Amino acid sequence: MRQTKKVIGLKQKKYDISFVGSLYENNYYEQITYLPAHLKGYLDGICRAQMQLSGVDILPELLREDILTELNEYVKLDMDQTYLVTYGRLFSDLFLKKYISSMERKERLELLGKISRVALFSGSRWMGEGIDYYGTVDYMNEMPLVFSLSKINVNMTIRSITSGIPLRCMDILGAGGVLFSNYQPELEEYFVPEREWISFQGEEEMLDKATFYLRHDELQNRIAENGYQKVKREFTYEKALEKMLGIVRGLM
Repeated sequence: MRQTKKVIGLKQKKYDISFVGSLYENNYYEQITYLPAHLKGYLDGICRAQMQLSGVDILPELLREDILTELNEYVKLDMDQTYLVTYGRLFSDLFLKKYISSMERKERLELLGKISRVALFSGSRWMGEGIDYYGTVDYMNEMPLVFSLSKINVNMTIRSITSGIPLRCMDILGAGGVLFSNYQPELEEYFVPEREWISFQGEEEMLDKATFYLRHDELQNRIAENGYQKVKREFTYEKALEKMLGIVRGLM
């Protein structure tokens, strides 16, 4: 009954900007309080540098051996011979990239909140400036309604996903919502920017495009319909299974 009432409530409201997802506020990196100042400053700096770039991962290059050797003295990771990744890769994925994603999501949502109120649907209870917090939504029933009832749906890919199309993008497109996402090479490979989804790189472009599209409902509706039709036509389970079987047959 609770979910039914919540869905009915959603049908009665339209959102300008929506974000569904975690803010990763309990990330491991922010729980480390004992690093020496020079090491903490270096890690903070490379995280800020990475946050300015989309579609490229600069952390492996910047996490030099001398930095990792010193870091290993303070942060011990329980790694045995079964691990197929290095200490640097594991620290980057488990600690730094979730921290970057947390900073990015909070800061950019607050920037968007200066343009219009942002509806936040998340288990991360956060009342940032310009943010309206609504709690979590049910994946199957309530989340698609949020996407279809929002003028733009923000996707900010977690930084540990360095390639591929995040599931959240397909969720938004499949629900007939407007996908407003950071740049991902594979998204541009399969979907036409500004026709089937809206792409942005960096804060300035994000704000400029959000301001523009919020003022043009007809364009929003056209992009949402184009994206939905592409998913409906080319990304069904049948199509995906057919493609996978074709790859398998080609290897036999």
